[in-house]
Amino acid sequence: MKSYISTQEEIDRMYNWFESNFLGSAEPPFSFNYSGKRLALSDKNVKKVISLRILDSMRTEYNVSYNTDFGLCIKCVAVLNKKYAECEWKLYLKNVSDCDSDIISELNAIDTVLFAEDKEMPVLYHFDGDNDVRTGYRPSEQIFYKRCEKTYCNYGGRPTNLEFPYYRFQNNIKGCYFILSWQGQWETTFSPIPTDFATQGVRIRGKQQNLTCRLHPDETIVSPMAVLYFYDGCDDFRTVNLWRHWFIECNMPHPEGKLIPPFFINYSGKIFYEMIYATEQKIFDYIDKYADNGINFDYLWLDAGWYDMAPIDWWHCTGTWKVDKKRFPNGIRALSVYARKRVGAKTMLWFEPERANPGTEIYEEHPEWCLKCAEYEDIYKKDPGYMRAGSRLVNIGIKEAQDFIVNRIDSLIKSEGLSIYREDFNFEPYNCWAENEEPERTGILENHYCTGFLEFYDRLLEDNPGLFIDNCASGGRRNDLETMRRSIPLHKTDYDYSDTTVKHGFHHSLFQWFPFFGSFDMPADQKDIYYHRSCLLLSFSGCDNVFREGFDFELLKKWMEEWKENAYCLYGDYYPVTPYSIDDQSWIGWQFDLPVNDDLQYLKGEGDYNKNGEGMLQLFMRKDSPYKTAKIKLHGLQPRGIYSVKNYNTGIISEYTGNYLMNDGLEVEMTKSPDSALYHYTLIK
Repeated sequence: MKSYISTQEEIDRMYNWFESNFLGSAEPPFSFNYSGKRLALSDKNVKKVISLRILDSMRTEYNVSYNTDFGLCIKCVAVLNKKYAECEWKLYLKNVSDCDSDIISELNAIDTVLFAEDKEMPVLYHFDGDNDVRTGYRPSEQIFYKRCEKTYCNYGGRPTNLEFPYYRFQNNIKGCYFILSWQGQWETTFSPIPTDFATQGVRIRGKQQNLTCRLHPDETIVSPMAVLYFYDGCDDFRTVNLWRHWFIECNMPHPEGKLIPPFFINYSGKIFYEMIYATEQKIFDYIDKYADNGINFDYLWLDAGWYDMAPIDWWHCTGTWKVDKKRFPNGIRALSVYARKRVGAKTMLWFEPERANPGTEIYEEHPEWCLKCAEYEDIYKKDPGYMRAGSRLVNIGIKEAQDFIVNRIDSLIKSEGLSIYREDFNFEPYNCWAENEEPERTGILENHYCTGFLEFYDRLLEDNPGLFIDNCASGGRRNDLETMRRSIPLHKTDYDYSDTTVKHGFHHSLFQWFPFFGSFDMPADQKDIYYHRSCLLLSFSGCDNVFREGFDFELLKKWMEEWKENAYCLYGDYYPVTPYSIDDQSWIGWQFDLPVNDDLQYLKGEGDYNKNGEGMLQLFMRKDSPYKTAKIKLHGLQPRGIYSVKNYNTGIISEYTGNYLMNDGLEVEMTKSPDSALYHYTLIK
């Protein structure tokens, strides 16, 4: 049985690296320029002070301060994990003098060399971000050789737009995950260190891309968070599941201390065009359609347009966060109460508080909070009806703006009975930051904004125990690690929901990084089981055409039961059983396994997750595949165990040894074009 927690050797390797780089006399693994020169923090004029505190049974925080004689206090807060061989840190630079500081630039949260002691250079494994295209989340490899420096950066200020700041280095001996988490515009650079005959390690740098500024007295700026997660060996399955275990236990939100369970969330947006054509009675009727046909769901998803939009629409009216009492005279609470009474559902409501449009409350009453962008202002003059025309960025880096938004949303969460706060961000903020900077203060607005954004989420969560946040940004464009620690991505992309081939590719990649994300089953229209299985994730979205004559609720009920019987397995260990692909000739598939061992102790006592020794296998044969049969080898099973395996296509239940399933493989046959297969297995003895 493989172990998917860190070994003592891996943990020792992490501690040794940390002691050498942070606690010793060498330069630390970060850097910045002061007055145009790299500041040497090992200089005798810089006093280093170290303190620590125990955060919990796994984590210890180190506070490393560097006090200079020119009025700049540099503090690095680092956290080490003794269960997983992971360390992380971020920097805080504060001007403690009574005058403006000199220019600070090139603030690299990480600036260090890895793999310098190894003869073999690592390969960099990397993935694309989301950008509403079919190649989203596409994996790639970067092989290093002399002078092959590689730089990645996102676009427009949303952190996973185009690029994905999650990386893995691997050679034949060992590997390391590296993550840069920043809520704005970031840049990472990887440079091989050349010698006369070879390369010797890779220099890693990561930073807020554009920061060149003076600090006012008593002002603080923050760096991105850098993460290193060390591991040994080159077993890809172990590597992926080391990450998933750490992510689930140490990163995913746990409202009121509990893991978020799989849920069926019912989205009404396709019927009511978001919420533009919705009224109180229409939503009641929508809920009744499910209740009267014996179908319960977990959450009622109410999207954009519930606020006062007249005379325009949901897009052009963000900035007034008040319920439209003409259409919803009893508020959203009436819908929440009705959904809870009829089907036992809680409520999720959409917001986009960082974008304000002309004519709205924030735009008109608080122009001092709104950052202009020349592009959007010019468009507004020419065509006020264009989607982004006139939009301004609400600067939540300003305390008063943040207070206003937190208080307004917090009051709505409480008054309207909300359980999920859904935040969207259909706006590229970078130009709004850049065009409003003061001289010699480039990057300051962005820096304070990113700090304010995390504070905003933290305040909502602290004030509303049990709440969780659905983080959306035109799909999956804001999924940096610190944001993911506070939210879940129920909407990973805006790309064509009906393109199942591409959807499979997205899932194949994302399961390696995010154990919990959503997938739209839309447009549903009860196409076929192939389509619905393509959306088999921890969040399952409701059908969009329940008012159609002849809608088959019994069929929907059957498909929901299939989902319920398998969805909890997706928190288990992930084994891709085919390569990534987005072509129509290939098969694609994966296995999820809840193993019989103690590695998943964080799942103990979590309802269905006690079913260790179970798992699922899901496969898709695309429409142009010439292959109708395959033998699929499973992973992570008990070799001598006996497994009961249910084939959902035939209903047949068979028994196999774990050894047979792992070495001979399960024979799978699919006959339609396209077709899918789903198996659930249980260890019975």
